Amino acid sequence: MFSEEKKKIIEKVQMRGIELRFFNEVFKDDFDVVLEAVKSDGHALGYASNRLKNNKKIVMAALKQNGYCLQHVSDRLKNDKEVVLIAIRNHVLSIEYASLEIQGLLNNHRGIADVLESLINKEKFEKQLFKTKNANKKKIKI
Repeated sequence: MFSEEKKKIIEKVQMRGIELRFFNEVFKDDFDVVLEAVKSDGHALGYASNRLKNNKKIVMAALKQNGYCLQHVSDRLKNDKEVVLIAIRNHVLSIEYASLEIQGLLNNHRGIADVLESLINKEKFEKQLFKTKNANKKKIKI
Protein backbone atom coordinates (compact mmCIF):
# COMPACT_ATOMS: atom_id res chain seq x y z
CA MET A 1 0.00 0.00 0.00
CA PHE A 2 1.24 3.48 -0.87
CA SER A 3 1.86 6.23 1.64
CA GLU A 4 -0.33 9.33 1.39
CA GLU A 5 2.65 11.34 0.12
CA LYS A 6 3.35 8.81 -2.63
CA LYS A 7 -0.33 8.74 -3.65
CA LYS A 8 -0.35 12.54 -4.01
CA ILE A 9 2.85 12.48 -6.06
CA ILE A 10 1.47 9.77 -8.35
CA GLU A 11 -1.69 11.84 -8.88
CA LYS A 12 0.43 14.87 -9.82
CA VAL A 13 2.68 13.02 -12.26
CA GLN A 14 -0.30 11.27 -13.86
CA MET A 15 -1.59 14.72 -14.81
CA ARG A 16 1.81 16.21 -15.71
CA GLY A 17 4.66 13.73 -15.84
CA ILE A 18 7.32 16.40 -16.12
CA GLU A 19 6.47 17.41 -12.53
CA LEU A 20 8.76 14.54 -11.54
CA ARG A 21 11.61 17.05 -11.73
CA PHE A 22 10.40 18.78 -8.56
CA PHE A 23 10.42 15.73 -6.31
CA ASN A 24 13.30 14.39 -4.26
CA GLU A 25 15.60 11.61 -5.40
CA VAL A 26 13.66 8.95 -3.48
CA PHE A 27 10.64 9.44 -5.75
CA LYS A 28 12.80 9.78 -8.88
CA ASP A 29 13.99 6.26 -8.07
CA ASP A 30 10.53 4.90 -7.24
CA PHE A 31 9.30 2.50 -9.93
CA ASP A 32 5.58 3.30 -9.48
CA VAL A 33 6.04 7.07 -9.48
CA VAL A 34 8.36 7.09 -12.49
CA LEU A 35 6.18 4.68 -14.48
CA GLU A 36 3.16 6.95 -14.05
CA ALA A 37 5.24 10.02 -14.90
CA VAL A 38 6.60 8.59 -18.17
CA LYS A 39 3.16 7.34 -19.21
CA SER A 40 2.02 10.94 -18.95
CA ASP A 41 5.14 12.52 -20.48
CA GLY A 42 7.96 10.41 -21.87
CA HIS A 43 10.47 13.19 -21.24
CA ALA A 44 9.94 12.73 -17.49
CA LEU A 45 12.43 9.90 -17.98
CA GLY A 46 15.12 12.59 -18.04
CA TYR A 47 14.47 13.20 -14.33
CA ALA A 48 14.35 9.55 -13.31
CA SER A 49 17.22 7.84 -11.53
CA ASN A 50 19.90 6.13 -13.61
CA ARG A 51 18.65 2.80 -12.29
CA LEU A 52 15.19 3.41 -13.78
CA LYS A 53 16.59 4.80 -17.04
CA ASN A 54 18.00 1.30 -17.38
CA ASN A 55 14.68 -0.45 -16.62
CA LYS A 56 13.18 -1.76 -19.85
CA LYS A 57 9.56 -1.59 -18.67
CA ILE A 58 9.94 2.08 -17.67
CA VAL A 59 11.81 2.91 -20.87
CA MET A 60 9.27 1.18 -23.13
CA ALA A 61 6.41 3.08 -21.46
CA ALA A 62 8.27 6.35 -22.00
CA LEU A 63 9.05 5.56 -25.65
CA LYS A 64 5.46 4.60 -26.38
CA GLN A 65 4.46 8.03 -25.12
CA ASN A 66 7.25 9.86 -26.98
CA GLY A 67 9.94 8.12 -29.02
CA TYR A 68 12.25 11.11 -28.88
CA CYS A 69 12.90 10.54 -25.19
CA LEU A 70 15.37 7.85 -26.32
CA GLN A 71 17.89 10.57 -25.49
CA HIS A 72 17.29 9.90 -21.77
CA VAL A 73 17.68 6.10 -21.95
CA SER A 74 20.69 4.23 -20.54
CA ASP A 75 23.48 3.33 -22.97
CA ARG A 76 22.69 -0.36 -22.51
CA LEU A 77 19.11 0.11 -23.72
CA LYS A 78 20.14 2.46 -26.52
CA ASN A 79 21.81 -0.67 -27.91
CA ASP A 80 18.64 -2.79 -27.59
CA LYS A 81 17.02 -3.25 -31.01
CA GLU A 82 13.49 -3.59 -29.63
CA VAL A 83 13.85 -0.37 -27.64
CA VAL A 84 15.27 1.58 -30.57
CA LEU A 85 12.61 0.33 -32.99
CA ILE A 86 9.83 1.46 -30.63
CA ALA A 87 11.51 4.86 -30.41
CA ILE A 88 11.87 5.15 -34.20
CA ARG A 89 8.30 4.02 -34.73
CA ASN A 90 7.10 6.89 -32.55
CA HIS A 91 9.63 9.55 -33.60
CA VAL A 92 11.89 8.81 -36.55
CA LEU A 93 14.48 11.42 -35.55
CA SER A 94 15.15 9.57 -32.32
CA ILE A 95 17.59 7.39 -34.31
CA GLU A 96 20.25 9.99 -33.52
CA TYR A 97 20.20 8.79 -29.88
CA ALA A 98 20.53 5.07 -30.67
CA SER A 99 23.90 3.41 -30.09
CA LEU A 100 26.44 3.83 -32.85
CA GLU A 101 26.24 0.10 -33.47
CA ILE A 102 22.50 0.22 -34.17
CA GLN A 103 22.83 3.41 -36.21
CA GLY A 104 25.43 1.64 -38.33
CA LEU A 105 23.18 -1.38 -38.82
CA LEU A 106 20.30 0.81 -39.92
CA ASN A 107 22.38 3.03 -42.18
CA ASN A 108 24.55 0.33 -43.76
CA HIS A 109 22.27 -2.66 -43.87
CA ARG A 110 18.87 -1.47 -45.00
CA GLY A 111 18.40 2.16 -44.15
CA ILE A 112 15.89 3.75 -41.82
CA ALA A 113 13.17 4.01 -44.45
CA ASP A 114 13.37 0.26 -45.11
CA VAL A 115 13.21 -0.52 -41.40
CA LEU A 116 10.14 1.67 -40.98
CA GLU A 117 8.52 0.16 -44.06
CA SER A 118 9.11 -3.35 -42.72
CA LEU A 119 7.57 -2.33 -39.38
CA ILE A 120 4.51 -0.96 -41.17
CA ASN A 121 4.24 -4.05 -43.34
CA LYS A 122 4.62 -6.26 -40.27
CA GLU A 123 1.71 -4.43 -38.62
CA LYS A 124 -0.40 -4.85 -41.77
CA PHE A 125 0.52 -8.52 -41.92
CA GLU A 126 -0.32 -9.05 -38.24
CA LYS A 127 -3.67 -7.27 -38.66
CA GLN A 128 -4.52 -9.39 -41.70
CA LEU A 129 -3.43 -12.55 -39.88
CA PHE A 130 -5.61 -11.61 -36.91
CA LYS A 131 -8.60 -11.03 -39.20
CA THR A 132 -8.01 -14.39 -40.88
CA LYS A 133 -7.77 -16.18 -37.53
CA ASN A 134 -10.99 -14.54 -36.37
CA ALA A 135 -12.73 -15.43 -39.62
CA ASN A 136 -11.61 -19.06 -39.22
CA LYS A 137 -12.89 -19.12 -35.65
CA LYS A 138 -16.27 -17.85 -36.82
CA LYS A 139 -16.40 -20.53 -39.52
CA ILE A 140 -15.64 -23.23 -36.97
CA LYS A 141 -18.40 -22.04 -34.66
CA ILE A 142 -21.07 -22.20 -37.37
